Amino acid sequence: MQHENWSIRTQVPESDAVYIKERKNSRRFASSRVFARVGMQIYERNKQDIEHVQQQNNELQQELDSVGHSNLSTESIQSRISHNTKLIEQLKKEMSEFIRAPFLRMVQNLEQLFIYDKFERARGFVMSEIQQMFGASGIRAELQKHFGNDFSQFTASNLYGKIADGSISDDLLFAVAKQHSEHVQQQEEQLEQFVQQTKQEFKQAVKEAVTNGWLPQEAENALSRIDDVTVCLQDKMEDILSSKLGDHSDTGKITVSNEQLQPKLLTRLRKTIFHELLHEIAGKSINIYTKQDNPLSSVHDLLSRKSGVVVKKYDSWEMKFNWLNEAITEWLAVRLSGYDDDQQENAYKGSTSYVDERKELDRLFDNGLLEQVVTSAYFENVNTNIPSEERNQHFIQLIDQVNAIEGRSGFMKLEHEFIMRDVERTLYGRYLICNADTARSISADYNQFEINVQVGRGKDSTIQKKLFFLAQPIDVGTEIISVEEQFKSVEKSFLYLQAVHGGKLHFETRRLH
Repeated sequence: MQHENWSIRTQVPESDAVYIKERKNSRRFASSRVFARVGMQIYERNKQDIEHVQQQNNELQQELDSVGHSNLSTESIQSRISHNTKLIEQLKKEMSEFIRAPFLRMVQNLEQLFIYDKFERARGFVMSEIQQMFGASGIRAELQKHFGNDFSQFTASNLYGKIADGSISDDLLFAVAKQHSEHVQQQEEQLEQFVQQTKQEFKQAVKEAVTNGWLPQEAENALSRIDDVTVCLQDKMEDILSSKLGDHSDTGKITVSNEQLQPKLLTRLRKTIFHELLHEIAGKSINIYTKQDNPLSSVHDLLSRKSGVVVKKYDSWEMKFNWLNEAITEWLAVRLSGYDDDQQENAYKGSTSYVDERKELDRLFDNGLLEQVVTSAYFENVNTNIPSEERNQHFIQLIDQVNAIEGRSGFMKLEHEFIMRDVERTLYGRYLICNADTARSISADYNQFEINVQVGRGKDSTIQKKLFFLAQPIDVGTEIISVEEQFKSVEKSFLYLQAVHGGKLHFETRRLH
């Protein structure tokens, strides 16, 4: 991830005005992600190009028909017509591929949505969106030709097959995508109104918390940062299986799922926006990277080196102490918003977000960690006006308090424990990976691989765990995926996790049988 020819121009915030200005310079993408939007754009562009090239061919054919009056030879005209005809076929192929690809991906995800229990919460919303997409009268009439008047054959597998083999026309798919895009535009307008109201409520809640003494003055001082925050919509149909409710980037773009716009979920959306706005006003240390492309222009890229208590690098995916940062952010978001509507079995104190992380934070509070120490570290700005020996004083105090509670290197040991949890969460969702007891109870028909995982190197903070990967050859119809190929995929996942966690993760593997 090293960025060549980039240099750190300065570190801010010297002031929030500088931070906001530079963030705007760095913001290149601030639009909603909508299902099939790219495919629609390519479809419309190519359709116009095809009409233009076809018109050229018509004119050339007229010249060919009256070649005696043309300045071009017959061979030259025929060559240009042939070239244009090939170009039209290429444009048609491209537009077809781009309009079909998102539908094929969506239908594949639909099948998984109804297989796995973990996606149960999203099923109702997704199906309502499907009905909206395919429910317009003109679209329904066309679909009845393929699935019967009563739509008894309108299943995910049948829909996939008819899209894949071209039975359903590109024009129909475009009409479905356009119908959905117009629906999402209405959702975007609804979201914009909701966001403006929520921003004001967030500001008021923070000011009251500062007045009451449980948030530091730095939190209120940073509220100007949220005025130009852009909140964009993440269309659930673009990524049906995603469980992410919201996201925040260093450039001041917040993304929230349109699933949360359901009336029954608006209080949760409000809490989600509170959570993302807290990332905005959290204490910052900003690096601005500049690349000079030519004497007249330069490209900016902005990174929050510190945001809250998370620390990042520009040339790495690693985010240190992210578990603690999200625990603090969600703790504050729930408290500021007053949200406690999540009553599911897996909820904790009214929220299903960052449950393990918040439980760990509460355990530290119960054992003597002071809330003021946590909030002071979270909202601590680190800028170049502060002498280097005085920077990060609140963050250092937070580490010292945790070490006093947990013992020597206790802060880093907690960090390593959550890295190990991230490894397990990532792998368990994709592969048949288990502990030793489960591996022994599994049929001997499975091939077994032992994976020794270690996080950290320090004597007092290292976390170790032994995992087992089980596999059989998989017949997917057109080919058989071997056990060895499956294991290579597992190893690639580990290499990715190594990069994410800055080389703190180490693993060794061996085949048992």
